[in-house]
Amino acid sequence: MFRQASRLLARSINQQPMMARAFSTDVPATPTVDSTFVESWKKVDMVIVPATTGQMGVLPGHVPTIAELKPGVLSVHEGNDVTKYFLSSGFAFIHANSVADIIAIEAVPIDQIDQSLVQKGLQSSLRS
Repeated sequence: MFRQASRLLARSINQQPMMARAFSTDVPATPTVDSTFVESWKKVDMVIVPATTGQMGVLPGHVPTIAELKPGVLSVHEGNDVTKYFLSSGFAFIHANSVADIIAIEAVPIDQIDQSLVQKGLQSSLRS
């Protein structure tokens, strides 16, 4: 099923568009990069993502998968180092070449989360 979808997608991408479309000049040509942006194309040992079906460990050679992400902690394992991020939601695309694309609405390194602000926000929402 996914093979057929990827073939159809590849065919549709390779075809020329019927009409040329003008692009907006209001958007900068180069997007700004957040200082907390995770390095891309980084080789790691394992990534654990908070999928809606449960925690999913992604290792080299993982079967191609698309998973919806729920709010939770994403763990990046690199040797003995583990870096954790809080994800609000998003998707994980694991490709056949062992590349995992994590598309998140919001990703914050755990060590940058202020617990007192989280508690204050929780109390405020419980009162409402």
